[in-house]
Amino acid sequence: MKRALSLAAATLMVTCAANAQSYPSESVTLVVPYGPGGASDLAGRALAESAREFLGEPITVVNQAGSGGMTGARDVSRSDPDGYTLLLARVGMALSPAVNANSSVDWDEYTFLSPLEATPMILAVADDSPFESVDDLLEDIDSNPGALSYAASGATAIDGFTVQALLVLIPANVTGHSGVRDRFAHPSLAGSGFVN
Repeated sequence: MKRALSLAAATLMVTCAANAQSYPSESVTLVVPYGPGGASDLAGRALAESAREFLGEPITVVNQAGSGGMTGARDVSRSDPDGYTLLLARVGMALSPAVNANSSVDWDEYTFLSPLEATPMILAVADDSPFESVDDLLEDIDSNPGALSYAASGATAIDGFTVQALLVLIPANVTGHSGVRDRFAHPSLAGSGFVN
């Protein structure tokens, strides 16, 4: 992650230098469109700390949660395009307009500067689970429609899309769910992406 943050900070520095010799001349606001304490907040704060030495000005992290990140994204897209209000975009910023015709922000209302991090997705089951492999799990889902469920953090979150991509591997999968109910669960389960 440290390498990715350095790359993002360097990209920000090069982009800034290319745009104007005096940029930034004041603090920069980085909108993290999710609540404090989560992975996005931690990534944003780490970027702000790393980039400060390159920019010579502070980066203020502002958490602006709501609508799966789209509230903060919308407000950044409506801000002055002067480089002083940045968005820590997650995959949902690009996916939401693709799956929601009424998205508050279109995918092309941003200029993406650099990737910040790579987030691995892990499929896990309980130790006493009958599943020893992904093939075992997919076979059971296909054989027992409606018997399993999973939790995802939101309709455009990477964990939900990852599970849907896995379910496409089931040949009989006509609906896109193949018997697994899409369950956006209690916040304590949100983001787990685990089949339970």
